[in-house]
Amino acid sequence: MSRDHVLDVIRAQIVRVLPHVPPEAVTETVHLKQLGADSIDRTDILTMTMEELIAENRLDGLTPLVAFAAVPNIGALADLLFARCRR
Repeated sequence: MSRDHVLDVIRAQIVRVLPHVPPEAVTETVHLKQLGADSIDRTDILTMTMEELIAENRLDGLTPLVAFAAVPNIGALADLLFARCRR
């Protein structure tokens, strides 16, 4: 399991929740708000990402959403989730 895998899962969920966003627009330096995600979209993306990682037996459980409040961009989100994953 790699950080790139976590990033791929995040990207897949972003495109799923925000179908108007082209996949190439989902870069590590962009914030979900810049892609047009409102608070409900961001919650859905985070929850769905964690659920997929749990289903893959990579994550032990859901992380409280407040832990993601200060995440500045998608790359930092991948870093935070990867740090919580089993290797």
